[in-house]
Amino acid sequence: MSKVYTPSERIIRVLLYAILLVPLVFIPDLFDIYDLAKATYVRFLVLIGIAVWVLHISLRGRIEIPRTPLFWPLVALLVIAILAAVFSVNPILATIGGLKRHEGWTTILMYIVILFAASTFFRRKDLPRIATVFASVTVLISIYGIAQRYGYDFMSFGNAPNYDLTRAFATTGNPVFLGTYLAVAVPFFAVLALTLKTQLWRRILFTSAASLGFGAAIFTYSRGAWVGLAVAAPLMLILIGVKPLLRAWKPLLGMVALAIAVTGSVVLFNPDSSQSSSSVVERATASLDTSQGSTGTRLEMWKGTLGMVAQRPVLGSGLETFKGLFPEHRTLQLIRLEGEYAIPDRPHNEALYVVSSLGLVGLTAVLWAVIAFFWFAIKWMRAAARRDPDSPVRWGLVAIIVAVTSDLVAEATSFTTMNTTPTVFFLMGFAAALGVPASKIKKKSLPKIPAPIQYASYALLVVGVILVAQSIARIPLADYNFNQARFARAFGDLEKATRTAEFAVRLNPYQNMYRIELGAIYTDIRTRTQDVTWRTRAAGVYQNAVEFDERDEDSWANLGNSYLDLAQSGNEVYLERAEAAFKRAIAIDPWFSVAHSQLGSIYFATDRYELAIPHFKTAALVLEGEDAIIQSQRLDVLMLLAQSQSGAGLKQDALATYLEAQKLDEEDEGIQSAIDRITQELSS
Repeated sequence: MSKVYTPSERIIRVLLYAILLVPLVFIPDLFDIYDLAKATYVRFLVLIGIAVWVLHISLRGRIEIPRTPLFWPLVALLVIAILAAVFSVNPILATIGGLKRHEGWTTILMYIVILFAASTFFRRKDLPRIATVFASVTVLISIYGIAQRYGYDFMSFGNAPNYDLTRAFATTGNPVFLGTYLAVAVPFFAVLALTLKTQLWRRILFTSAASLGFGAAIFTYSRGAWVGLAVAAPLMLILIGVKPLLRAWKPLLGMVALAIAVTGSVVLFNPDSSQSSSSVVERATASLDTSQGSTGTRLEMWKGTLGMVAQRPVLGSGLETFKGLFPEHRTLQLIRLEGEYAIPDRPHNEALYVVSSLGLVGLTAVLWAVIAFFWFAIKWMRAAARRDPDSPVRWGLVAIIVAVTSDLVAEATSFTTMNTTPTVFFLMGFAAALGVPASKIKKKSLPKIPAPIQYASYALLVVGVILVAQSIARIPLADYNFNQARFARAFGDLEKATRTAEFAVRLNPYQNMYRIELGAIYTDIRTRTQDVTWRTRAAGVYQNAVEFDERDEDSWANLGNSYLDLAQSGNEVYLERAEAAFKRAIAIDPWFSVAHSQLGSIYFATDRYELAIPHFKTAALVLEGEDAIIQSQRLDVLMLLAQSQSGAGLKQDALATYLEAQKLDEEDEGIQSAIDRITQELSS
């Protein structure tokens, strides 16, 4: 007899199905087009789900304990994340998360709620429906990603620098994100297409999801995803077994043929030949070069991350604080590979990110959860195989085991995202629903609560949901206004830019990017009107920024520049404040060339040449590169360095610096004149 669901159960189940739609969600008018839209969507779903779940428990008079062995390790992980936030360098960011990731401890809580709900409100018979929704999303994303590689995209990105248009990213905003998602989806549907006895149209859908997903994964050029798929393939064959594979030779042959056709067609028909099949091989083999490229970059990131771990080994620095702490530990080689301003907010390795953010205790909790998942999932899979070798429960568990394995491997060189993580937690929760019969859910009766107190609690619940929903809605609304401010400033409409940027900061005072933009707008107005009060307002904005995040080196540098401008009035207090601001920026980021050159300029202008020299040297060292703009900046720094050395009486050093500067601009008569003058002074 089929279970009759209560209205509250139906709502929660619909919300859980909606979680699988997360990768499709994006809002073009936001600055954070993809990630913030998905984060907001998940937050609203989970908020509504929690409220309905509480009502469900209250109306039934009993609580059902989630039937997953991950309960205690995940509770431990959440507690550790909260403690890490309390002792974090930035508790607010560690709680709510930062732009582009949105993974503070509150997000970890959302993931856990999704897992617990999937294990509680789904049954074994739900496998075909869940797989159908998941497959439909995968097919749509894959088709979009493949279309992008053929040059078709309904989104207009123009020359947007934040998007690599030579690689497929579909509705995820980043090829790595799409690749990681497909690393989960492809093996999942490959297993079901080969094993699950269901309607023909569903098997066709699963086959299409696996094949199209594989082609789209190739076009992401994400090597982490490729490695995940490469590990998942033999694991899938082992767990399925020889006999089931021999029975499924037709769908297997069709799946392979379709995947080859989709992948190979780009060589013949894609107008952009720069990403042909040969470049797939080149990209794969490039991983072997540990001195440059993304492999070399990751190795340098991992070195710096280990330095962070050594500083805070127990609880880490708190979630979402990586970007503020990493500059202190990054190497000059990483700057050579990535550029000075490419400061990562993740180490591109999930284990290293966990240990740097949550410490060794956090990593222990994660390993506990991972081991518990695989231990019990394999145990349930074997039990199902003993009962019925061709059981849907068995094949569903195989599909989830392979998918989660592929995800973990892909994240060894990547990181979790809103595109994939809700789906993975959903699948891990559903594994418990497959492995543990509904009859074994533990139920505990609640004490009787007087009606007035119960109704008052309902009223408080409604008020709480409204307040939290309002807070959630403020974040994308702020981001929308920030984006409008950027466009208005670009087109010279500083009045609108000011209005929308100020509104963005009021809506979301926990995002320093908004303050930096507002400060830049005030600076533009000061330049246009020559009214120094606007520079004073900019300094106030940057001061608020460093008070919110004292490890934001950009805000410190902008604050220093504001004080330098104000110091032109002759007030030495502002000059001292500028000097202190640039010193703070350098303490945060020892390779911050702008801060070094500005601090050196202050020392140079006040005849403190010995103090200026090391800062100009550091700036010149960082600014080595072939880019014309960087070379021009380096030339300016070298000229100041040479003048400082000359002022300090270091004539030989000044001559060497001028000769180095001359290599960057051989036609500069001023450099040649300085060389001749110093040469004459040395010879006399």
